[in-house]
Amino acid sequence: MTDPTPSEPEAPSEPGTPAGPGAGSGSGATSESSALIDAFRRAEDFVHVRALRLLNLQAHERETQVHLMLANRQRGLVEYWTFLMLSMAIATLGLAMDSTTVVIGAMLVSPLMGPIVEFAMGLVVGSPVLTLRSTLRITGSVVAVVAGAWLITVVLPFQEITSEVAARTQPTLLDMALAVCVALAAALTTVKARSETNIVAAGAAIGIALVPPICVVGFGLGIADPEVYVGAFLLLVTNFFAIIAVGVVSFYLLGYERVSVRPWDDEAMAAAPPRSLTRRVLGGVERVFGSRRTGLLFRFVLPVLLVAPVWRPLSAGLRQITWEAQTRAAVSEIMSEVESQYDEFDTEWSVSGERVSVSTYLVGSVATADSLRGRLETRIAAASGVQPDVEVNAMPNYSAMQRAVEPRAREPVGAQDPPEIELARIRGEFAAALERTWPSSAYGALLGWHVQLGDAGSVELHIQHLGPEPDAGAGLLLGSVLGPQVPRGLTIRFDPIDTATVRAAPEESVAWLPTLAQGVATAQEAQGVRVCVTLPDDSALQRAEGAQAVADATRALLEGLPRDRYILSATGDVFEMWLEPRAVGGSAAVTLPSSPRQPVDSAGLPGAEMPGAGEPGAGEPGAGGPSASSAVPSAPGPLAAVPDTTQAPPAGGACGR
Repeated sequence: MTDPTPSEPEAPSEPGTPAGPGAGSGSGATSESSALIDAFRRAEDFVHVRALRLLNLQAHERETQVHLMLANRQRGLVEYWTFLMLSMAIATLGLAMDSTTVVIGAMLVSPLMGPIVEFAMGLVVGSPVLTLRSTLRITGSVVAVVAGAWLITVVLPFQEITSEVAARTQPTLLDMALAVCVALAAALTTVKARSETNIVAAGAAIGIALVPPICVVGFGLGIADPEVYVGAFLLLVTNFFAIIAVGVVSFYLLGYERVSVRPWDDEAMAAAPPRSLTRRVLGGVERVFGSRRTGLLFRFVLPVLLVAPVWRPLSAGLRQITWEAQTRAAVSEIMSEVESQYDEFDTEWSVSGERVSVSTYLVGSVATADSLRGRLETRIAAASGVQPDVEVNAMPNYSAMQRAVEPRAREPVGAQDPPEIELARIRGEFAAALERTWPSSAYGALLGWHVQLGDAGSVELHIQHLGPEPDAGAGLLLGSVLGPQVPRGLTIRFDPIDTATVRAAPEESVAWLPTLAQGVATAQEAQGVRVCVTLPDDSALQRAEGAQAVADATRALLEGLPRDRYILSATGDVFEMWLEPRAVGGSAAVTLPSSPRQPVDSAGLPGAEMPGAGEPGAGEPGAGGPSASSAVPSAPGPLAAVPDTTQAPPAGGACGR
C-alpha cells in the first residue's frame, strides 16, 4: 500500500520561523524556544500524516484544492446569485406554508456552501484574497436573503407564525451540535470532492443550517416581531460560527496551513490599483495574517472563541426545552391518573414558556371541583416548580340532568300553600343553597337575588353578580341544586356586571363619557358596587381639547352618587373607569332590574333567550340593565339579602387596583 503522506518535509506557513534548534542568537532561551518549536512541528507532522492516511488523501491534493478556490474569482457569479435568490424564495414560502418538505427542497439549490468553506480555508492558509472575497460574498448573501424574505413576507396576504418559523426562534445547544455535524460534512466533502452526490448533500446541509434562519430574520422584520427576528438571528450566528470554527479545525488537522498561497495573493495585489480601497484592505489583512503576535490568534483561535458568546443563551434554551419536556411528561402522567378516577372527565392542558395551564371539566359538585383543583395545583407545582393556572369546572351529573328535563306532575293549586308562604319557604331554601354552591371564584361576587312567581305557579330566580357571564354549565349546576325545591319548575336569569377597566386617552375622552354614565347608573342601582374613576392630571387635561370639559362632567356625574359608592382620583395619564364590590355593612341586597339576561328554563336547562353581541350594553360595565328580549313581568319580587362576602375598601378609600 502506498503511503499517502508526502515524502518531502512540509514548509512552515509562518515566515521567519526558526529553521532548527541552532537558529537565533544561540542563547539558552532561544535554543529552548527552538526546541519547543521543533517539538510542536513534529507533533503537527504526525497529526497531518495520520489525518491524511485516515482519509486516503495525498499531500499534493491540498495545494490543488486551495488553488482551485483562489482561481474561482468571478466565475459563476450569475449562477450563484440566481440559485441563492431562488433558494430564498422557496424557503420563505415554505416557512409561511408550514411545509417542511418545501423548506428542505429549497436547500437543494442553495449555493452557500462555497463561500462558507472558502472563508474557513482562507483563515487556515492565511490568504487575504480568499478571506476577503468570501467575507464579502457571505455578507452580501445574508443581506440579500434577509431583504428578499422581508419583501415576500410584506407582500403575502397573511403573516402567521407557523411551527416552521417558531422552531427557528429558540436556538439551543442542540442547534450548535447540528452545525458541528454540518461543518464536518462540508469539510469532508471539500477535501474529497469525488462524488457529486456528496457535494449536493453537503451543500443542502449547509443550506438547512443557514438559509432558513436568514429567511426567518426577514420574516420577523416583515411582521415587526423582535422575538422572531432576534431569535432567528441568534440561531444564524450560532450556526455560522460553529461551521467556521469546525471548518478551521478540520482543515488545520489536515495540514492545509502548510499550503503556500503567496503567488496568487501577490498577483491579486498587483492587479489592484496602488491607492485603491481594495489594495489597502488586502494589505491590512496580509499584515494581520503575517504577524507573529496576531496572525495565529486571528486565524485559528478567534474562530473557536467566537462560539463562546452564544454558549450561555443556547444553554438557557436547552434548559428551557428540557424543563418543558419533563413538565409535559409529569403533567400528562398526573392528568391520566386523575382521569381514571372519574367516569366523566375532560381536560385540556399546555406547557409554554414557564407557565402550566390546565382546564378541566368533570361531572360532580362544586365541592368536588374545588378539591380537585387544590390537588392538581399541589401536584403540578411540585412536579414543575412553578405555580400552575388550574381551572376545574363542575357539571351536574346525569341523574340531575334527567330530573331537569323530566316533566313533573303538577299538583292541584288548591292543595298548595298560599303564594306568600310558598315564596318565603323557597327564599329560605335558596339562601342556604346559593351561599353553598355559587361559584364566586369563576363568576365573581354574588351581589343579590330575588324570586317571584311566574306563569302557572313556576318560580323565577334573578341573580345579579359582579363578574363574567355564566356559561350553560353554571345554569345546569344551579338548576340541579335548586330545582328539587320547586315542584312547579324553576327559571334562572343571570344579570352579570362587567368589571373590566375602560380606558381612553384625553383626546378620546368624549367617547368614554357614555360608558362612565352606564357605570354610574349601575353603582346607583346595585348597592354592593362602587365605581372607581381615574382622571388625567391637570397638565394632561390641558394638552387635549375638550378633556377638561369631560373631567368636569365626570365630577358632576359622580356627585349624584352617595359618597361611599365612588372613588375619584386625578393622578393618571388617561381616563379610566371600572366597577368593583364594596362593603355594605352586613348585607348586599339589591333591587334587581326587571328583566335580567340569560334565562334558564325550568329545573335549570338553558333557555332560548341568550345574550348576543348586538344587545344594548352587552359586554360593557354596568350592562346589567333591562334586556329587550326578556318576557319576565316588570314588577320586581321581594329582595333576598346576600351575606356580605365582599372585601372592605383598601386603606385610605382607594380602589383596589
